[in-house]
Amino acid sequence: MGECRDQDSGRCADRHTGLPADMEELATAAPLEGVISFTVLRLESPVSYWVRLLQDPEDERRSQQQFLRLMMAVSKEFSKSEARLPVREVRRGEMVAVLGREGVVRRGRVERLVQRSELGGVTSLESVEVFAVDSGQLEVVPPCQVFALPASLATSVFPPSAIRLV
Repeated sequence: MGECRDQDSGRCADRHTGLPADMEELATAAPLEGVISFTVLRLESPVSYWVRLLQDPEDERRSQQQFLRLMMAVSKEFSKSEARLPVREVRRGEMVAVLGREGVVRRGRVERLVQRSELGGVTSLESVEVFAVDSGQLEVVPPCQVFALPASLATSVFPPSAIRLV
């Protein structure tokens, strides 16, 4: 990555702050300092990246292994159709499992509910906008592709991997 010429002058104070993707209470986190090692998951813009932070350069292997264990656990859990329990009531901010574009089930946080108005003033849920906490991607899926997330896959067991670095 190199060094930022403007970091000391204060002209790009926000560029050196990493925030966990799913923890809004940490939005006031202190800027990261020193050498920061990370794996880029997705490029959002020239100054905004979704990354997986590494404690030290040797930590990359450990981080990848933990991520693979999580993906295997999710795959194993949702490989059977009877495990794909629909969410009874979808709420903003709730952690769920979501069947993504590639047919892969991921963990996600509900960001927005898109309602559709029908005749007679009745509304129904048309789609759900979900933030994938392990890849940093936003997906819009129909409600039938949103499932209950078991406690064994909660963020307390497997912390979120994606962090936005600006």
